Amino acid sequence: KQWYQRRVRETTEECVSLYETTLEKILDELAPLEERIVNCSSKPPWFTQACYDALRSRRKAERKYRRIYRKALKRRHQKRKQVSQCKIEEAEKHYLKEIRHAKLVFKEARREYFRKRLQATEGNPAATYQILNYLLEKKKKKKK
Repeated sequence: KQWYQRRVRETTEECVSLYETTLEKILDELAPLEERIVNCSSKPPWFTQACYDALRSRRKAERKYRRIYRKALKRRHQKRKQVSQCKIEEAEKHYLKEIRHAKLVFKEARREYFRKRLQATEGNPAATYQILNYLLEKKKKKKK
């Protein structure tokens, strides 16, 4: 039957139901559901609150630098009063300082985490070597 031959729907629920089923049929034909495996990228176990704070501070400095730099480019293009080069350089220096600080915080947090793990496995050579292989990024050889 054609859409114009169908009887008049008496309730809005029937109309909504018809609309939903029709949309589902069309979507199933045009874009069928596919099952996918999604990797949730979580933070590493050594990522501490200090790391989050350093990351937040670095992003804040980056946004400030980009905002000032974009403002300077826009004003130059519009031939208006220029943003002082000193202000741009100061924001850039602060951003670079925050990058170095974040790297240092990450490095120290990672170092401390693995130091504690190695101390905890002091009497167990297999666990110690497992941690060392992880740190050295050695993969297990597959047996044929």
